[in-house]
Amino acid sequence: MSSNPHYETQALTVRLRAARQAKGFSQRDLAKLTGLPQAQISRIEAGQVDLRLSSLAAIAHALDLEIALIPRQAVPAVQSIARQLSRHEPRHTTSFKEAVLRMTKAGQTQSAIAAAFGVNPGRVSEILRNDSATAERTGAAYTLDDEDDG
Repeated sequence: MSSNPHYETQALTVRLRAARQAKGFSQRDLAKLTGLPQAQISRIEAGQVDLRLSSLAAIAHALDLEIALIPRQAVPAVQSIARQLSRHEPRHTTSFKEAVLRMTKAGQTQSAIAAAFGVNPGRVSEILRNDSATAERTGAAYTLDDEDDG
């Protein structure tokens, strides 16, 4: 079974974008933190350029992420441990919900969002269903673009 390098790069760029959005950073904010041009951040997130290790390191540092090289045969074990740890993280928090809603509004698929956060796609669906049900019950028409006019 051969791996598809484009898919691996796509998964990485989806995770980087999700991490940036979860932190509430715009691409411009991330550019300031990393010293990379905003246009480069955009191209990296779109998968339009080969990601250089120096750029990845700068982005990871700014997003408080760790880069790790592990033996390929250890990947399933590492993923299993990460899933176990993620069960103890507050995936139900408002910030996670907001990140899911923002990513959905930005056009990300539920499966891409789930992959970015390392959660079951059903968890993303649940958040979206609950948000829709709350809006229907309360008659709320609030969207993420709405601003508080005071």
